[in-house]
Amino acid sequence: MNGYRLIIACTAVISCAVAAFPEGAPPAHTGAKNQQDCSSCHFAGPEPSTQSGLRLLPLTESITPGSTLELTLVLLDPESRVGGFQAMVEDGRWKAAAGQQVVTYKDIEYLTHTHPVASKPHESGEQQTTFVLIWQIPDAFNTCSTLYAAAVAADDDDSPLGDTAYTLSASLCLEEIEK
Repeated sequence: MNGYRLIIACTAVISCAVAAFPEGAPPAHTGAKNQQDCSSCHFAGPEPSTQSGLRLLPLTESITPGSTLELTLVLLDPESRVGGFQAMVEDGRWKAAAGQQVVTYKDIEYLTHTHPVASKPHESGEQQTTFVLIWQIPDAFNTCSTLYAAAVAADDDDSPLGDTAYTLSASLCLEEIEK
């Protein structure tokens, strides 16, 4: 029986640099083509380290079109106290987990936080903020889709100052595997 494995290829960018958005980012701030990212409102944060950044990890190895897939979005930053995010994917839909909402804007679904998520110490010495993304893969999905995400490492002072924004672009491709 054939199955599929998800192959993820990511490109991450740090946006260093008007108000904070604790209830979720306004739509269209993922850093995707022709979109701003979180650095349009959040800036003047600490200098990122070589460990800092945004990463996307799959939680399962084998998937099938028409199923849901949990992905983990991991934000590492030297001084983050809380974090928030927004994500969009070219194909499929989002399912909101606890503390998240799906917002549709100009026929595009965005997944975002509904309140900041606390950061925790990471073994690298960074602060880590983790978000679970639940992607509903289309029934007819058989190639690749691009996921765009932006996240803010914030100092939890309810202002946009002292925050650092990160972006990520990931190709989500299915590869047929023998089971």
